[in-house]
Amino acid sequence: MNDGESYLLTKRLLIVDDEPDLRALVASVFTNRGFSRVEDAPGPLEALALCREAAARHEAVDLLVLDVMM
Repeated sequence: MNDGESYLLTKRLLIVDDEPDLRALVASVFTNRGFSRVEDAPGPLEALALCREAAARHEAVDLLVLDVMM
């Protein structure tokens, strides 16, 4: 693993989709690739709450994977 790959694996991912099976599938793809900070939310309100919680801890969500047709 090179430095660029190591850097990416420390990033926090948030998957937002109203279909639980699809959220689980996308999360498993990222975790199988070595990402350890993968979270999911069933909708925009829950995603916003997670982002606010992260901001309160002075953290960031580095990548959002969104379903555009919820």
